[in-house]
Amino acid sequence: FAHHFFGGLAFILILFHPLFLAGTYLLNSVRSAAVFLLPSSNWPVNFGIISLIFLIIFLVLTFFIKLPYEKWKFTHQHLGLVFFLAGLHSFLIQSDISRSVPLRMYVLTLATVSIFVYGYRTLLGSVLVRRFRYVVQDVERLGEKVVEIEMSPQEKTMHFVPGQFVFVSFQSAEIGFETHPFSLTSSPSETNLKIAVKSLGDYTARLQHLKPGAIAKVEGPFGNFFSRSSKDQIWIAGGIGITPFLSMARTLQHQDMKNTVHLFYCATNESEAVFLEELLEISGRLNSFKVIAFCADVRGYISAEHVKKIVGDIHDKDILLCGPPSMMKNLRSQFVRLEVPE
Repeated sequence: FAHHFFGGLAFILILFHPLFLAGTYLLNSVRSAAVFLLPSSNWPVNFGIISLIFLIIFLVLTFFIKLPYEKWKFTHQHLGLVFFLAGLHSFLIQSDISRSVPLRMYVLTLATVSIFVYGYRTLLGSVLVRRFRYVVQDVERLGEKVVEIEMSPQEKTMHFVPGQFVFVSFQSAEIGFETHPFSLTSSPSETNLKIAVKSLGDYTARLQHLKPGAIAKVEGPFGNFFSRSSKDQIWIAGGIGITPFLSMARTLQHQDMKNTVHLFYCATNESEAVFLEELLEISGRLNSFKVIAFCADVRGYISAEHVKKIVGDIHDKDILLCGPPSMMKNLRSQFVRLEVPE
């Protein structure tokens, strides 16, 4: 969400720059304003115009046109070209950057670091970015739409903490070589990695048919979802949003718990709560881990009031949410209305 929001905000602010400049020419005539926005023999200005045109095209594709994932990703990667042309424009025209040494050094440093990161991550990522090689050991079908994929390391084992996610690319012509993020469901104490995938689109539907023996390239881990505080905790999972909590729950059974955890597992119906039985087994072994199944067909949608009624005081606890964006947004606002600190 933050990436999407700040990307859109930056785009709007960038648009003000040529519009304000065109506005100064508009005081003379409409023709002079139009000429200003068209390419000319002034290449420093042309770099800015070309950069802006490409930026508009790529962001229109991002915000308004639903492309297949790989095609969207391919166009998105060209934003580095936009940044490079915009950098040339900034340094070659007569402006505050050319007149102020401190400002010029600041922008030069920022541009250099950005271009280095773009080259490292996007242009040379397949060579320079570290990826772990795993092989698919098992694909367990859980319900109609969910599979849990278990992978064993071919070389080094990746270390992670519960609640983190990875980017995975399965080297299979049938599945496709796309790279997608998935939360880890395994415990860090296990040698093998596990991810759970629900069929929600073309790619995740194909993963339902993944076969053991396929090679997986795994990048990560990423994220910091796990709470290390000593406070009691409330976990609220919606549907496949159970995955990071599953990793955390599988880890709890190997630890000496000093706090109490209430896990609300929300699903449309009990058949969709595919990990409920395992979580109840873990709960049966741990007095401080409580699992509450919250099925919409029986109890309606979960609310902060429901949680408060079951848990009691919610103000001195850590609350972790993972599920559909609308669910997390609604629950967050409900907890804030109950004076839970943001």
